[in-house]
Amino acid sequence: MTPTWLQSQTNAFLVVSVGLLALALLVVWWRERTRRWVYFLLATFVLAAILTWSAGQLFEVPDYLVGCPSLCQGWRGYPAPTAISTAHGAWTLSLPGLLVNFLFHWLLLLVLAAMWSALQQQWQTPPTAALRKTLVMGFVLVSLWALIPRYASPPEPAVQGDPQRLAINAKRLTARALGGLDWRIQRLALEDVRRLPQRSQPDAPGLPLSAGPEWRVCLRGYTFFYAPWRRIYVDLDTTGALAIGGGILPLTQECWSAPFPKSPYPFAARQPVP
Repeated sequence: MTPTWLQSQTNAFLVVSVGLLALALLVVWWRERTRRWVYFLLATFVLAAILTWSAGQLFEVPDYLVGCPSLCQGWRGYPAPTAISTAHGAWTLSLPGLLVNFLFHWLLLLVLAAMWSALQQQWQTPPTAALRKTLVMGFVLVSLWALIPRYASPPEPAVQGDPQRLAINAKRLTARALGGLDWRIQRLALEDVRRLPQRSQPDAPGLPLSAGPEWRVCLRGYTFFYAPWRRIYVDLDTTGALAIGGGILPLTQECWSAPFPKSPYPFAARQPVP
């Protein structure tokens, strides 16, 4: 599924046009900045291609049912899909998505390099402190990159209404459903929401009896540097406001498989929710 802001051909054309204009201005700026601007542009070109490929491997939205009359196709890539699922375990490349993603990453690299150059010029230090300055700036840059899940949203199925409420509740109740959330999970992204009409009520004191089907929300957990780490499922009661169970699974296992194996991680041990 293409993000909403790219579903319109007009919006996509405007985004690409503005991006190409900004790219041209940055090329002119770097040409005036250094005599080795050709080598610099080639290096950032290759690095942008690597980042585009990496985003296609890191960011994946599997086929989903939430908000769809039938199974909807998933996608890979960020911020635009670079590959679309065929719903048969295969993927087809999206050339417009590849172009948008490559342009986005190349612009991002050029802007970050320009900011680095400006900071180095403004932060005047003696030659003996040049290495220390570079290390400090590099540490700040790597730290911001490592914590990027904290301030950048991952790709998710576009949901509204009741499914959106269930997804928000599941994210909010994840730590409680699991008896604690591991510090390595820095961001949760929705994968799907499905109804479980045959799920039995767990034997836990204080829980109201369910009057109907329950909900299972499947989430993808990202760790530092936006690396996908685990799948997390949260079981909600009929109202969708009470977590009655949950667990953590490897990325190779779907949230809908049953029975769930016992997780080797202590924070993922299934415990009754008080």
